Amino acid sequence: MHRFIATGFFATLLTACSAGSSQLQGTWVGERAEGIREDQQGQAAAFVAGLRLVFDRDTITVTQDGKASTGRYKLHHEDKTSIVIYSGEGELEPQTFTFSGVGKLHWVMSDGRSIVLTQSRT
Repeated sequence: MHRFIATGFFATLLTACSAGSSQLQGTWVGERAEGIREDQQGQAAAFVAGLRLVFDRDTITVTQDGKASTGRYKLHHEDKTSIVIYSGEGELEPQTFTFSGVGKLHWVMSDGRSIVLTQSRT
């Protein structure tokens, strides 16, 4: 009996983990880059202007200038202010997202730069 309960518990846990982050769900569009060197501001602004992330359960679609790439991600850590995910096959570097207000998300790079995203209502 205990084995059956434990198996059910772990199956539920795995199902919940594969659902992705409820806080990330939806569409996020690039607003601006932060922490960028002055000589890279124009290039960064152009990159961010064409950036769109769509989270659907444990799937992420990244669109850059009309070219889309879709893959799965695994939720590593989530609390009220930050989310850490691993995406793709065998990716070693986690991707960190922090919230800075309602509908504002910072995609924080390992070197301290970040991309500010705004939640789209469409």
